[in-house]
Amino acid sequence: MGDVRVEVTYKGVLCQLLFRNAFHAPNVSSNLLSTGYTNTTANGRIVFQNPQGVEIFEAVLERGIYVMNTNPIGSQRPLSNVTQLPVDIWYLHCISGHIMPEAIEMAPKLVDGYPEIKGTRKKMGTCKDCKKAHTDKQPHPESLEKITETNFQWYLDVWGPVQVVSVGGNKYALFGMDAVTSKNMVDFLKDRTAETLIRKLEVCRTEAETQASQKLERIRTDNPPEWRSHAFQAWTSKHGIIHEFTAPYSSASNSAAERSIGIMLNGTQAMLFDTNLPAKWWAHAMSAYIHVISILLNTRGVVPEEQWTGLRQSVSHLVLFGSIGFAHILAKTGRGKLDARGFKCQMVGYEGRKFYLVKWWETDELYWTSDVVFERSEGHWISELEGENNEDLLFLAPTPKSKTPSLDQPTLDQQSYPELTSVTPPATDMTSDEHPPIPNAPQK
Repeated sequence: MGDVRVEVTYKGVLCQLLFRNAFHAPNVSSNLLSTGYTNTTANGRIVFQNPQGVEIFEAVLERGIYVMNTNPIGSQRPLSNVTQLPVDIWYLHCISGHIMPEAIEMAPKLVDGYPEIKGTRKKMGTCKDCKKAHTDKQPHPESLEKITETNFQWYLDVWGPVQVVSVGGNKYALFGMDAVTSKNMVDFLKDRTAETLIRKLEVCRTEAETQASQKLERIRTDNPPEWRSHAFQAWTSKHGIIHEFTAPYSSASNSAAERSIGIMLNGTQAMLFDTNLPAKWWAHAMSAYIHVISILLNTRGVVPEEQWTGLRQSVSHLVLFGSIGFAHILAKTGRGKLDARGFKCQMVGYEGRKFYLVKWWETDELYWTSDVVFERSEGHWISELEGENNEDLLFLAPTPKSKTPSLDQPTLDQQSYPELTSVTPPATDMTSDEHPPIPNAPQK
């Protein structure tokens, strides 16, 4: 017993018929019970119609048996040992691992024992269990508002805590970005309380409004407690700032800040790897990276600092982060005529275009200086021929590997450019608010 599919041509129309549970008896010749032995209809001719009354095929009486002129399409596997699943669309959906309704319709053609059901999509409706399991985050709708004024809106976020405390004892980074110019700002925090955020943002707001001649109107943050605290809400109300919050657990609603933080972290890590400095210098590397990308072309094809200040930028002062150099020791510090006139140092930051933040080679003492000559490093590159890193055993050395000193001082642009400072005060990451001291003359 099994299912048989046949093709029948009747009045020029080709139809396919399916005989369910048909007996296969090729050797039976005379004992087959047929209506032809007991009944002769319409001169030995029977016409079959579908439920709509349309004639689809006929059978003609021949030698006592009504014969159909058909072409078998293909035999089905005998179902004598196959159990048919119940014709229940919900049961089939669940027992089949909550498959799609369209898969339920296709299953009878590919496997045995699966009932044939049409229109499963309309009959089944919506499965609540599938909705619970397959619900994904929806794309965040784009804002129809177009902001054109500099310093009108900031995207703010706090990154951290970091496992490695920075040189200045900080564990967090306060990151901000202007909505129009894409100018990035960063400052560093020992904690992320509302009072600390207010103190840092007040300095940023005052300097930004002075530089851009535009009042800060709006900020957007995520939903941690410090942003929603009464103290922070009082600060925004005092200055007339509209505070927008993102949807909970939805980074897409503050995608500008999240995306920029990811780019900033990648650049910071690369700079630290290049210099072989310890991880505790992450704050200085991050501050230097923000300074560099602010005066270079971004993915939008603009220079953020130029859009912010309206002045064309110069990059002639840029040096490789972590470069080895020799800084000048001023005579007024007590240096004798025969004493050393400079000390070995390493570059760890910028102050505009005029000063560099350097650390004493032997210690972590920091100094601001403009009288310094840096060596030029070629960086670390992968050999195309050998496929090996040209840095050799750099990471095994106790101190960064340096080449023969070059006395070629980088050419500084001597034109009278105004000092272009960041909206956030220079991130010296010091333990106090004072500037690093001028180095004293070495002891005799």
